[in-house]
Amino acid sequence: MNLNYRTDEIIEFKFKVKKSKKAKYVSLRVSPFDGLEVVVPFFLKDFNVEKLLYSKRVWIKQKLLIVQNLKTKRLLFGNKILLEEQFNLFDNFSVLLNNDKLIISKPLSYNRNVDEIFEKWLFEQAENYIPKRVNYIAKHFNFEFNKIKIKNQKTRWGSCSSKKNLSFNYRLISFDKKVIDYVIIHELCHLKEMNHSKDFWKLVEDCMPDYKLHRKMIQNINN
Repeated sequence: MNLNYRTDEIIEFKFKVKKSKKAKYVSLRVSPFDGLEVVVPFFLKDFNVEKLLYSKRVWIKQKLLIVQNLKTKRLLFGNKILLEEQFNLFDNFSVLLNNDKLIISKPLSYNRNVDEIFEKWLFEQAENYIPKRVNYIAKHFNFEFNKIKIKNQKTRWGSCSSKKNLSFNYRLISFDKKVIDYVIIHELCHLKEMNHSKDFWKLVEDCMPDYKLHRKMIQNINN
């Protein structure tokens, strides 16, 4: 359900309410993919969502600002990318990265806008970088996996299946390389510990002693 909420402090935002049979408590989620989502356990029939949102309005405003900044910035490995659109008289199409500028040259008849072109280019960068990095880290720490997939995921940066298949969100390529390494290590550790127990986090720490610093970057978006 899409709703508009307005406080007496003139803070306005949209949110979705999701009823969940699995949830045991009410939670708030903010992501660059779905915006603000309120997850309410199915058994709470008369829960006052607006009261919760009002009480958490400062937190919500801060997180939505972080998400908005991420969405408006075009990033590669944590560095801002400027887009320059050029048109040519021929049917030539090219995308060239020159330092911090992505030069898009296209004919006038080309019907894709720069945002679509950038996202496709970003996906290709992820397909090129992430699998190589996964293989390097897995070999270094003696992890064995089955397959790697780069996906357009809405709610996760990475995942590990019981069949030892790894999936990564292509937008992960926007983050600093250390953050990417953390997500890769996180999923590789799930190959040995399919949970978030103390043993799991100990394994993550053994591989990346400063993981909490890089984990915080992801948490700033998802939590």
